[in-house]
Amino acid sequence: MPTPPKHLVSYAVLMDPHDLSMFLVDHRQAGLCLPPGGHVEPGEDPADTVRREVIEELSIEADFSIVGALPAFVTVTRTAGSINSHTGVSLWYVISGNARSPIRLDPREFVGGRWWTAADLESADPALFDPHLGRFAAKLAEMCESEVLRP
Repeated sequence: MPTPPKHLVSYAVLMDPHDLSMFLVDHRQAGLCLPPGGHVEPGEDPADTVRREVIEELSIEADFSIVGALPAFVTVTRTAGSINSHTGVSLWYVISGNARSPIRLDPREFVGGRWWTAADLESADPALFDPHLGRFAAKLAEMCESEVLRP
């Protein structure tokens, strides 16, 4: 099925509230380190997309206890490509995790995955990530400082 000119994506940013690290996957198709997630199906609530995708991709249940089941961030990205050019609207949800708990990745979608601290993200090449990840991480840091997050 061809990619529509616009589509809605729900990202599940798995965050460990103890050290504020986030788990990113090395996505095969995108060639980037991204939060897990996927396209919202017609008629599907975007939070339900998060629930579905983290079970499929990470083999865990989504825990929305940090900020609730509402997006913490919204981005619009034009993806350039000769075949699948489209505009992606992404809703970034924060879900709670534990960096010491095992995660089983879907090997069909991901080369690997790892936990990233704020220092890791700052020292890494920004081209490795979704172009909006830096702004998201800054917003997450603001939310931590203002105690919006509920670890």
